[in-house]
Amino acid sequence: MEPAPAPAPPAPVVEAPAVVVPPPVVAPRVVPREVVVPVPAEAPPAPSPTPTPEPTKAVAPAIVAGPAAPAVMKSQVQAAVAVATGSPLAVQAITVLVLLGLGFAYFWFIGSKKVSGLPRTGKS
Repeated sequence: MEPAPAPAPPAPVVEAPAVVVPPPVVAPRVVPREVVVPVPAEAPPAPSPTPTPEPTKAVAPAIVAGPAAPAVMKSQVQAAVAVATGSPLAVQAITVLVLLGLGFAYFWFIGSKKVSGLPRTGKS
């Protein structure tokens, strides 16, 4: 007897990549509403004629007391500044002047320490 032929090797199993299909997107149905327009029961009244303006006498403006207004305004400004910052306006002005003086002196001192010599031409 002849030996039985060798069985064929099994075919390799190839798995197909899984394809994920998203569900279809369904847009919501838009149903238009009926537009109800109210109808006026009566017709609009006819416009009445405009009255003609009558000339009137000019009235002089009232005189405002001159010196009293600035004093009130000045005290209001000082009070507002003191409340907002916690210190009177005079203290703030002195502080600003002192700081400006210190800044001026600082830059004056730095300017005197500048190295004198020929200016550079920009080449290294």
